[in-house]
Amino acid sequence: LRPVLPRGASLPASVGRRIDQARRPKLLLAGLANRFEAYLDTTGRDLGAVSTWTIYHPHDDVASLTQLVAWLHTATAHEWLVAELGAASVGHGYMTITKRAIQQLPLEPLAHEKAA
Repeated sequence: LRPVLPRGASLPASVGRRIDQARRPKLLLAGLANRFEAYLDTTGRDLGAVSTWTIYHPHDDVASLTQLVAWLHTATAHEWLVAELGAASVGHGYMTITKRAIQQLPLEPLAHEKAA
């Protein structure tokens, strides 16, 4: 089961704006995990909640988001995450994935692959 807001539900304006913004392709990334856990929402149907990062492409390029989610699930990305945040991990190696860490993802190889 997953929570669903019915269309026409009476919501505060701020929540309505957030839902409108979320109606585009995006990655939803777990904010607390022992590895990257990312989900590609190509239709803009889903909305992250507690401890979830939302990553949009500036031009809603689904191919680029697909490439990013695939990379986030690689051993290379996991090794980078542990090297970056592992020292601050809590039980069972869970790490709080920070905005700073997301901004510093080593995505240069992805840019070269796309250009090739």
